[in-house]
Amino acid sequence: MRLPEDAPDGINRLKAYLMQFIMGLLKEAPEVLANVSTTQYLRDPDELVSRNSTFKFGFFSPADSTNRYAGIWYNKNDSDVLEVIWIANRDRPLNNSSGVISISEEGDLQLLNGQNNTFWSTKIAANHEVNNSVAQLLDTGNLVLLSNVSGDVIWQSFDYPTDNLMLRMQIIVDEDTNTSRRLNSWKSATNPSTGRFNAGINPRLLSEIFVWDGDRPYWRSGPWNGHVFIGVPSMYYFALIDGFRLDDNYEEGTLGLSFSTSSQRVTEHYVLTYDGVVLQKEWDEDTKNWTTIWKSIETECDVYGKCGEFGTCNSNNSRICGCLKGFEPRNNQEWSKGNWTSGCVRRTSLECGAIGSEENGFLRLRNMKVPYNARLGYACEVLG
Repeated sequence: MRLPEDAPDGINRLKAYLMQFIMGLLKEAPEVLANVSTTQYLRDPDELVSRNSTFKFGFFSPADSTNRYAGIWYNKNDSDVLEVIWIANRDRPLNNSSGVISISEEGDLQLLNGQNNTFWSTKIAANHEVNNSVAQLLDTGNLVLLSNVSGDVIWQSFDYPTDNLMLRMQIIVDEDTNTSRRLNSWKSATNPSTGRFNAGINPRLLSEIFVWDGDRPYWRSGPWNGHVFIGVPSMYYFALIDGFRLDDNYEEGTLGLSFSTSSQRVTEHYVLTYDGVVLQKEWDEDTKNWTTIWKSIETECDVYGKCGEFGTCNSNNSRICGCLKGFEPRNNQEWSKGNWTSGCVRRTSLECGAIGSEENGFLRLRNMKVPYNARLGYACEVLG
């Protein structure tokens, strides 16, 4: 509608403001894409959406931050929390919204800033005969780079996890090369750069899941017995239908950890938090929020080595730490102040063989995790 020339100035200013507002909305509306190719770019704030619309790949800023990251998150508009599962440039954020995801001339998926500087790349084209590749986001949350020649997956985000373990993803340790694929926590609740905690498989004879604080153990699951990790009591209730799986590939020298669910819902996942806790999370459709099904650290006693060597921990006691039978605190002064890290020592030295009418033996302890460096042994009864 055309306003009369003698309309008040206030109406003209309102019209101009409304036009600017509408143009701004049109400019900021993200374009939804099906793939990224040599001719189709992903520009901030455009989004790549999985076929079932469960996941999005695009650009985001954490709370209280203006930095821009390229990552994958759950497409849950009802939630107040952006549940991010993977980040490309976690240690090299963009400082503005000029980011572009594209396919390089060599076939790599890459992240560029406004000056065409590379902030992240798959860096695999040199090992493959690829020049026309396509990036797609699968219904599992896995971002894959496909060869246009063979259709094979030549790179996938599941091989380079950040802090999430997803359905059909594997955490792998290669015992031949002494390398491992681990989860790495955020630095803080609002800073997704690599933090102090990491989680993976401890490649010893008795395999178990570890969370490390740097290079020091912080939490562990207890050994794998073929069905469950024995230090996680809740596993005994759902192991037959849900739970972890440990695949030992003797030929390749690898050990792979994955999990399954009876429902096969991709919304169920594990995340390593910035403070070193492993959470099992699921989307609650009724409350429209993320709920925690299980967490690795319920009490202080779940923290590795809380009571030191030969110490016992019981969170139901007012003083949670004690010593094994026959042991006493190494430093009574520290223990009286609630510092139990020095652990316990034997009251009397161990002497092998019979002592008077008594013989040395083993004390059976329940609800305990064996030491992390324990080895598997077999007891044989010798018949006379």
